[in-house]
Amino acid sequence: MEGMMMHTRFFFAVLVPHRDCLPALRAYRRSLFTAGLAGAHSFPLVSPLALVERPLGPVELKPAAAELRAAMEDKKFCAGESLENMAEEAAAFPGGLFRFFGLRLELPFLPFPALLKNWEKPFLAPAILAPEEKAAAEAAGISPPALSFRAAALANLCLESAGGGFDPAYSFTWNRGPLFWLPNPRKKRFLQQETPHG
Repeated sequence: MEGMMMHTRFFFAVLVPHRDCLPALRAYRRSLFTAGLAGAHSFPLVSPLALVERPLGPVELKPAAAELRAAMEDKKFCAGESLENMAEEAAAFPGGLFRFFGLRLELPFLPFPALLKNWEKPFLAPAILAPEEKAAAEAAGISPPALSFRAAALANLCLESAGGGFDPAYSFTWNRGPLFWLPNPRKKRFLQQETPHG
């Protein structure tokens, strides 16, 4: 297939929203699929924060979770505006053949180790679209759900094609690693640092 990606496995660092968000996200994904977007079930209901060279270890994800919570302070993560007007490069899928489609997510930047790519404007619960589907996605006019959540976790995600290459059948599989929950914002101990006495 012309334009097929040479690599069939990608590693992401992802933000996993609390399960209370899942009903609204699943309904949004079903609406996209009903509108004819075949890739609406081709990516899990998470936010891809970074494309990385390898899965990140606990010693990398746990501090990153604390850093993200500190950056957010007591504010909630908010999502709701669709990606339909986002620049192509901002939502490009690794390899350039496909692109993401989903909800914008307000989120500070995290400098992950082994970074290959990050998205300056993060997004949540994306579908994966072929180039010819972009117009159909925008024309569908499906209103995205307005979400806000405080509980979330970081995790590794391995995404690969089930048939040896990415194709319009969207035969993708994924495996998500253990969750590293962001600290409770109401417990300030993680922000405190010991100071020497005397």
